[in-house]
Amino acid sequence: MINSKKRQLVSVLILACICIPALATEPNEAKTKLKFEISVLRQQWLDRKKQLARGLIKPTHAAEFYINHTDIAISNQREIKMILETSSGQSISDRQQEFLKTSTTSCAIFSYDKAMKDHYHVRLYALSEDDARKMTEAFVEVATNKTKARMELWKDDLAKLQEKIPQLQKQISETEEKLKIVRASFEKFKKSTPSVQYASIKEAQQAISEYSKIIDPLTIELEGIGAKIRTIQEYQEKITSQDTLVKLEQMLIEQNVELAGVSAKRDFADSARIRARYFVEKKTELRNLEEDKGTLYNQRRNHQRELQHVEERLANPTPEMLPPKVYQNKVTIYPVLVEE
Repeated sequence: MINSKKRQLVSVLILACICIPALATEPNEAKTKLKFEISVLRQQWLDRKKQLARGLIKPTHAAEFYINHTDIAISNQREIKMILETSSGQSISDRQQEFLKTSTTSCAIFSYDKAMKDHYHVRLYALSEDDARKMTEAFVEVATNKTKARMELWKDDLAKLQEKIPQLQKQISETEEKLKIVRASFEKFKKSTPSVQYASIKEAQQAISEYSKIIDPLTIELEGIGAKIRTIQEYQEKITSQDTLVKLEQMLIEQNVELAGVSAKRDFADSARIRARYFVEKKTELRNLEEDKGTLYNQRRNHQRELQHVEERLANPTPEMLPPKVYQNKVTIYPVLVEE
């Protein structure tokens, strides 16, 4: 496993490798690299089903090229908006804009061409040669921007994971320290109270229930004895007969003895219940901390795997993560023959 310092170095190298190509693929650079060739061969105006297209606005030119990857097809208003918002798209003629907005099924056609080294064949229809050039530049610019956005998502994932993993490690350390403290306290408690030797939380909870069953009747009994003592004391204040006072004193002694015995039983049961509750509380806390620790370890392991995957992907990006390339940087503009 790569340690944190090595990971940081790897990440810096990855980002450096990403940023250098990115600086070389600014949208305007696609314009300077593309080589436009003009052909006199007439092409037909076809729709996406490769059938003759129809429409009130008819194109006069078509820009044709091969591109290694793209995920845009200019098939909806959202993609058309993206085209028109590019630096090249902003200077497209009003007539071309109207054509795009009213001919989404026939302003561009695409096909996957394995024979051309797995490239897409693209044909963009336009109302002039200039619009054909600008449509091509805008198309490549949008495709490039989308790959940049995709790469940014991967870089964002990298940054988030690099931030999250140390946070998880800190939480793990804090949980382990708390576990150490709670476990030491629990062991000390068990040594100081040999009578508390429960095998499980369930057994301790059962003991709590049994002690509660003992305590409640004893509490009631104590109330009864207390009432008797108060009654005897009331009679002692009223009675003047010496014999009766002697008997009352004897009764009072007997009730106090009984009170002491019952009170001792209740105090013992209550103390035992408190110890059982403490056992349950600490045992539960230890269990929860162990579960939290396990969860944090799993999260850290999963995040480390994700980080490794992201680092590998950024170090070896797929074609879809890199700016698209037009085959030989070549674009051919044809005149379009439109059936009347």
